Amino acid sequence: MSRRSCLAFAMPAVAACALVLTSCGEQTPGGLPAGGQPQSSAGSTPAAAVTEEPVTARDDVSDADDPIVVKIGEREFATNMAIYRKYDGAKGGPLDLQAPVAPAEELVGGKKQDYVSGTIYWSPETGAQIVRGQIHVAYLDNGGPTGQLGWPVGDEIIEGAAVFSDFQRGQIRLENQAIRIIEHTS
Repeated sequence: MSRRSCLAFAMPAVAACALVLTSCGEQTPGGLPAGGQPQSSAGSTPAAAVTEEPVTARDDVSDADDPIVVKIGEREFATNMAIYRKYDGAKGGPLDLQAPVAPAEELVGGKKQDYVSGTIYWSPETGAQIVRGQIHVAYLDNGGPTGQLGWPVGDEIIEGAAVFSDFQRGQIRLENQAIRIIEHTS
């Protein structure tokens, strides 16, 4: 078989692959198109208007616990979509975590993933939240998610000279280089 006939035989297959790939649109991890909304097929009428809003702190989306593998260089790290979204959203900002150091780990009631500069904790009730530095050390010293404070409910906040993180049953504050744990009473 000559080179010319091999090329002629392969061209329809290459064209079909190119057509399939271009019709998929831009993709993000987890298989959703850019923007996180499924694409509607041509000629179909959407059931409701789709508005693009940022993902809330709770990650109230159905794929939050869907597995995903993040590849950094030659290393691969298993995680879930909610943790990935939080990690990706923090890149380049004040809560940038740098690279993952381990895959996501199952915990009672959720997951966590460690990074060079902190940890993301995720539970279905509280969503994905970043805990870092001295606040993270104090959180672990108090039992982490299964301890007296429970799961984090928000990322750290800077308020004047204080930095704090809120949890289900309390708050950890770093102020004047001193850590203070405030438990909520019920």
